[in-house]
Amino acid sequence: MEKKVVTFGEILLRLSTKNAELFQQSNELQTHYGGSEANVAVSLSRMGISASIVSAVPDNEIAEGALSTFRKHGVNTREILKTEEGRLGLYFLEQGAAVRGSKVIYDRGGSSFALLKKGSLDWRNLLKGSSWFHISGISPAVSQSAAEASIEATSIAKEMGLKVSVDLNFRNQLWKYGVKPDEVMPEIVKHADVLLGDPSSINVMLGTSIPTKPFYASADDLLPSYKVLKGEFPNLEHIAMTLRTVKSTNHNLIGGALFHDGNMYDAKTVDVTSIVERIGGGDAFMAGLIYGLITEKNLDYTINYAAIASVLKMTISGDFNFFTSDEIESYMQGDMQGKLKR
Repeated sequence: MEKKVVTFGEILLRLSTKNAELFQQSNELQTHYGGSEANVAVSLSRMGISASIVSAVPDNEIAEGALSTFRKHGVNTREILKTEEGRLGLYFLEQGAAVRGSKVIYDRGGSSFALLKKGSLDWRNLLKGSSWFHISGISPAVSQSAAEASIEATSIAKEMGLKVSVDLNFRNQLWKYGVKPDEVMPEIVKHADVLLGDPSSINVMLGTSIPTKPFYASADDLLPSYKVLKGEFPNLEHIAMTLRTVKSTNHNLIGGALFHDGNMYDAKTVDVTSIVERIGGGDAFMAGLIYGLITEKNLDYTINYAAIASVLKMTISGDFNFFTSDEIESYMQGDMQGKLKR
């Protein structure tokens, strides 16, 4: 039986500076389409997994440009709601360099997704025949109505027997509609089987008090935190996070950690320099995690696959991870030397 993944989140138009310019320097901006859950869908489709996006977009040519881009990568966009009200959400990216980090500015108020209401989508029909549902903590951060729609979608997915994954994705610039994350996210995470998040973000998003450290050198450092979280959310089967050491904007050490059944699984650390773009690296990691779990790979494979997917994404521009499963596996097997292929 074919494994099908449904993702739910806002589709965004990204406008980014070129050549690591500051916003105040730039006379032109490059365009890309993206969005956390949409990025996951593209990655999974490239990996050979059937993936669809459920969202809401305005009924205009700009939104159609976004949908055609996702369709080009094999993602099903047929269940996206087209609305008369609202607009396509925007975000602006100032590309960093060396010691200067990148900067994001959101412009998402009044978007079609922000106006989406609980009951607007027929989730039982949308999820029929699917085995996995994915959402991030960004979707309920956009507006009160989007939060209610996110809770509705997640609860129905769980009721229908789908595996549910949540990338906490705390965004401090969002959550501006008078509700704190821990008033919403526990209602979503209580239905989740898989959670991606670091202990500090988990405490902010879920209102927990799990142990935290300023730095995590290995997967074992996370074991006390994830054991406590598992005690508070016993539904969680797998908990994971990227292990990242930032040397500079363009130089990171990337690994990964995965918790299951009281044990930690550690990805081999990869030295990544010079990074082309970090945006989308976490979404590629999430997609790699889903790929390993949905295809029932062993957990050592799964966490290393997720880490390499993230590493490869950071070698290209834009929000999407273009690499196939065969390509990711090739790099997992040691093809990481940057050799010319003829």
